[in-house]
Amino acid sequence: MTEPNKTIKRTSVMFGVAMWLVGLTLYFELSNEDARRLDKNIIVNAGQLDSTVPLGSEKLTRDDEETPTDPLVSSEYETYKTTMIQQLLARYRDNISDIGVQASLKEFQDYVHGAFPDVGHSLFKDIINTAFPDQAQSIFSVLARLSEYQEWHLDNMLSLNDMTALEKEGRIWGKRHELFGDDAELIWSKEISDRQARQTAMQQSIEVLDKAYDTTMDERLYRLQNSIEEQYSTSLENLVIDKGLVSGVFFGFDSVQQDLKSMTPEDRQQQINTVRRQLGYTEEQISRMAVKDNVREQRWAVGNQYLKEKAELEGKYSGSELAAEVRAIQTHYFKNEASTIALEEKSGFFRFERPRLYGRN
Repeated sequence: MTEPNKTIKRTSVMFGVAMWLVGLTLYFELSNEDARRLDKNIIVNAGQLDSTVPLGSEKLTRDDEETPTDPLVSSEYETYKTTMIQQLLARYRDNISDIGVQASLKEFQDYVHGAFPDVGHSLFKDIINTAFPDQAQSIFSVLARLSEYQEWHLDNMLSLNDMTALEKEGRIWGKRHELFGDDAELIWSKEISDRQARQTAMQQSIEVLDKAYDTTMDERLYRLQNSIEEQYSTSLENLVIDKGLVSGVFFGFDSVQQDLKSMTPEDRQQQINTVRRQLGYTEEQISRMAVKDNVREQRWAVGNQYLKEKAELEGKYSGSELAAEVRAIQTHYFKNEASTIALEEKSGFFRFERPRLYGRN
């Protein structure tokens, strides 16, 4: 393999891997999880606040049979409020101006509203106004927009599920930017950083396996599957990692292609079949894919012969005479596809000069 072609091959392989990772992570962001749970998981967890401080009763209101007491001046109310203010100040006094920290209070707000339905809204406002008087209006604005976003996400769940991954990505981030502008990246920074961490770890594993020339085929496949398991087994991304994705990445490794290239056609097909079998394909599927592999093999043989003859013509002719000779061999080798090949080459695309990836193309 010439050095330029080897460079093109590596670039093509790594670009394909990168696109696989992007597609994978996009699906995770836009999975079918309940939107409220999704958004609670992607902002900083405020649940470490001990918001369940014992009050002596489940609500801050009295039973109807008891003497009415104004909950806004009750001792339970004041005890709870004071405790929460102390905890909030201890945790967020120095960084409450950070919009990501403000957004993290959404879970605490939801807890207070749900636990104390009669006075929750007033209680939460009292806590925030007292703890962070200078930032209170900003906090309330951020939380109101988060609520609007969550309602929008729930209302549009069905239509979002019908979109492609890229369409979902655009629609969801479009709404986030509509409500928060550039601050959206800060609010959802944990989602972004977690995704990037998984991508980085997976990319490193893939780069190592791409150059693992001294490793057996079985060992490469095991290590790839193990890396995927380590990075994605506990995430929703694991739901969309199928054998087709893994197969595409595996057969993109230069180490794998070098081994396959060195084999006879029969041994090569047997090895490809073995890999597919280990990935979970049925025997019927393997047989059908082997037929497609054979068709590809024949097309590449024709294409390589065409390139060889074309190179000889380029050494003998030039200008219009060369163009006429090339059209003739295109018709000879590609029959009805000759005009398509000619248009591709006119536009600068040479299909048989692409990297040959056994098991993929």
